[in-house]
Amino acid sequence: MWINTYKTFSISTPFGGFKHSGLGREKGLHGIKAYMQQKSVYLALNHQINRWSD
Repeated sequence: MWINTYKTFSISTPFGGFKHSGLGREKGLHGIKAYMQQKSVYLALNHQINRWSD
C-alpha cells in the first residue's frame, strides 16, 4: 500500500504469495529462510575419547 507515492519500498521488503497462491515469498527474512536448513557440527579441539559416544 502506498500513500502519496508509487512503488517506493526497501529492496529487502518481502513480496509474493499468500495462502495457496503457489508463489511463496521472495526477498527479506522470509525469502532467505526458504533456501536454508539447519545443520549441526561438533568439532573436538582435544584428542580425548568422548565416553558418551561409546
